[in-house]
Amino acid sequence: MIKKILTTFWIIYLTGNLSAQTNITDSILYQGYNRIFITHIPPSYTGSDSVPLVFVLHGGGGTANGMISFSEFDLVSDTSGFIVVFPQGAVTASSGGYTWADGRGTPADIAGIDDVGFISALIDHLNNNYEIINSKVYACGISNGGFMSQRLACELNNRIAAVASVGSTIDSSQVSIYQPALPISVMLINGVNDPIVPFYGGAVNGGQGYAISSFDLFDFWIQKNSCTGQTDSIQLPDIVTSESSTITKYYNFNCDCNSQVVLYKVNGGGHTWPGVPNFWYELIAGQTNEDIHASIEIWQFFKTFINCETTSVNDLNHNTIPYRLFPNPTNGFINIEYLSESNAELKLIDITGKTMIENTPLQPNISIDLSSLENGIYLLILQSEKSIYTTKIVKK
Repeated sequence: MIKKILTTFWIIYLTGNLSAQTNITDSILYQGYNRIFITHIPPSYTGSDSVPLVFVLHGGGGTANGMISFSEFDLVSDTSGFIVVFPQGAVTASSGGYTWADGRGTPADIAGIDDVGFISALIDHLNNNYEIINSKVYACGISNGGFMSQRLACELNNRIAAVASVGSTIDSSQVSIYQPALPISVMLINGVNDPIVPFYGGAVNGGQGYAISSFDLFDFWIQKNSCTGQTDSIQLPDIVTSESSTITKYYNFNCDCNSQVVLYKVNGGGHTWPGVPNFWYELIAGQTNEDIHASIEIWQFFKTFINCETTSVNDLNHNTIPYRLFPNPTNGFINIEYLSESNAELKLIDITGKTMIENTPLQPNISIDLSSLENGIYLLILQSEKSIYTTKIVKK
């Protein structure tokens, strides 16, 4: 709880005050349904510059408005300057609220709702009303919304650059059906003690299909993204010891189109959104981990990626990467010979996602001093206006 208070205070401090927030409730007509969504505009948005777009999908029986406080993604939007949209399902659940047609036989599936088409139409609508970076559109959600995010990763990856799913995997019947046409970066955040969607696979509570295990989904995306590197893991610091959960992070960076696959295994965690505890909800859903804030982690993951369809064929060829880097591994300086004439910047992050070096302009020949960093694996990200490249660096 202390970490949550400090995180919220820090967000409020950065934004000035929460009254500056702008939430706009709107709707579009799709398949004869009046589809509701809430758009959160950060205070920094003026319309003069294009910004990323993030969709946050509620769980089954949830609402767009409820997902705002459930995830606190609006606060992250305010500090980072992207537009966040909270769409709402079209068909009600038996317990109230709304559902997504994620392919498991939900009420929305039974009603014939095309939620993939709805999100695509919503991207078009938002493009007509706001300045959006089309190569930086992302989607995430929990439970039914997480299953739906996985469906978007498979069926709408020409428009979405990365997805994150909390408390969800995919149904076993969909493993052979899903054939994503493009690589896409995927983050999974799942609790080992989830009473709704079993972490190690099994029947979903409430009769909504049979979920594959979190590790099987992690391997699914490693295969679909043609990842060739070794999967690594790290135990994240147990910052809040008052709650009985910890996090083990698994990751693979060496994937096609510079995509990544990441799994947060929340040991002792339930069907919850890390970083946003809710006492009454936890009585049903289990423990909320507070060592991380899921929305912050998801955004830190998202912002690195651009849509693979906007990346040229040359960008996918390792031999045409426009820089030479040496020595690697290193015990001190990394030298970079930048071979392109286009403007670019680099940053360095560690394996927990923490930024160590940020927004450093690239010149033809530069050296970066890593001697003060701890030994370990780091990710160097080189980004220009049209392309992004990632390289693993070993400091020893």
